Amino acid sequence: MRLALYGGILFLFQRYFSGPYHFLAEHMKRGWWAISLIPFLFFCMVMYLGLFPVLRHDNYPAVVMLYMVLCLVYVVIYQVFQNTYARIAQENNGKMLSMQLEMQKQSMEQMKLLRHDYRHYIQNIGELLREGDTAGARQFIQRFEEQIELTKVPDYCENVTLNALFACYLEPAQRSGIETETHLELPGELPVDVVELSLVLANILENAVHACEKQPAAARRAISVSSQSTPALVLEITNTYAGNIAFARNGLPTTTEPGHGLGMRRVETFLRKYHAFCDCEATDGLFRLRLLIPMSAEGERF
Repeated sequence: MRLALYGGILFLFQRYFSGPYHFLAEHMKRGWWAISLIPFLFFCMVMYLGLFPVLRHDNYPAVVMLYMVLCLVYVVIYQVFQNTYARIAQENNGKMLSMQLEMQKQSMEQMKLLRHDYRHYIQNIGELLREGDTAGARQFIQRFEEQIELTKVPDYCENVTLNALFACYLEPAQRSGIETETHLELPGELPVDVVELSLVLANILENAVHACEKQPAAARRAISVSSQSTPALVLEITNTYAGNIAFARNGLPTTTEPGHGLGMRRVETFLRKYHAFCDCEATDGLFRLRLLIPMSAEGERF
């Protein structure tokens, strides 16, 4: 009977509770001790009612009632997890929306400046042409074309959300002297939640940019991003680095620096949820991360 009950409980936890627990573990910095006290205290109470001072059979109703209360407590915890997940997911959606709005805002500001300077460019070009200075006119035209290019929204892939993400990280990296190369094949519809994938890629790209920035000034700094969508969704991010990279038992890079490491925990949670696979290697000054997601990936619901 115990084997049957324990087996059923383990199945329920693995099927319905493991996802919320792992998700909350990723976002909770403290408070686990309070949650851990709940099963420990219930265990102590059951042992006290059934075994103290000797084996007792007259407390079965109390023990059954205690188990019912325990189930009720875990239902409440499960609902708290659901509400926490919904709140964090809403915050993540807000972050991605803010990122897209910031990119649009920058583009609009550049267009505003360009419209302001447009009349001056035309006047100067016309004056130079009247004076026969075609070389000076061509120089003004070239400068005007460069200003137009600054207002152009980078086109990395078809997916609007991921396109904004890549622009948010790769464009500043280019301006800071980091070589960037992209070969992306990402459709508008993805087999995973695009916000969750964006947050994972944001952590990876942020780590790549930081690794390049930590290199000596004379060293080559480069980031390469590529992907394919058939037969599975595969993303590969490569960046140069200096120093040593430590890997955890799960194959993901790890660090002991304070305030770091949460990004890889997010990656690990994503892999578990969508049954994805991640492979990392660091050789000859290049760190390479490959993320493989089945096209039929379905996340755990909770």
